[in-house]
Amino acid sequence: MAEVKTETDTLKEATEGIANPQLLYDTNPPEIVSEELQPIIDELGLSEACEHLAKEGWAVIEDAATPEFNEALRNKILEQTGGEMGGGNMQLRKDPIFAQAALNPKLMAMAEFSVGRGFLLSQFATSVSPKGSPGIGLHADANWMPAPLPEFNMLLTCCWATDEYTKEN
Repeated sequence: MAEVKTETDTLKEATEGIANPQLLYDTNPPEIVSEELQPIIDELGLSEACEHLAKEGWAVIEDAATPEFNEALRNKILEQTGGEMGGGNMQLRKDPIFAQAALNPKLMAMAEFSVGRGFLLSQFATSVSPKGSPGIGLHADANWMPAPLPEFNMLLTCCWATDEYTKEN
C-alpha cells in the first residue's frame, strides 16, 4: 500500500526554496490528510480509502456500522416506501436513525478529508431500487456549481448500501 503523505511532508516538498511558503496554501491539497485528522483516519482504518478517494474520486468503506444497525436502517427505509421503488428527501427530521447514519464516525472522517473541516451536511435522501431497475445514468451531483469545477472537492456524496452491492442487486 502506498502511504498517504502527511501535511507537513507535502508542504515541505511543494514549498522548497520559497521564502514565505504559507502564502501559497490556506488549505491542504486534496490528497493530504491533515495532522489533526490523521490519528482518526488511522484509528478507523481509513488510510487506503483516503488514498483511493484522492486518486480515483471514489472509495468503498466497509463495515461502517454493525449488521444490526444496517438492518434497522434498511427496515426504516422500507417502512417509509412500503418496499416500492422510490424514496424520500430531507430524512434527518423524519427519524433519529438517519442522523445516526449521517454522523457515523467513518463517514464524518471521510467528509472532513474530502471536503475539509467545517463541512456542512446538505441533504439526506433515501431510495429503493428493486432488482432490474434502470440506473440513474452518469451525472454530476454538483450541478449547481458553474463550470469549470474547481480542482478541490466542493461536496462528497455518500451512498449507504443496505443490501449487498452487486451487479445482480
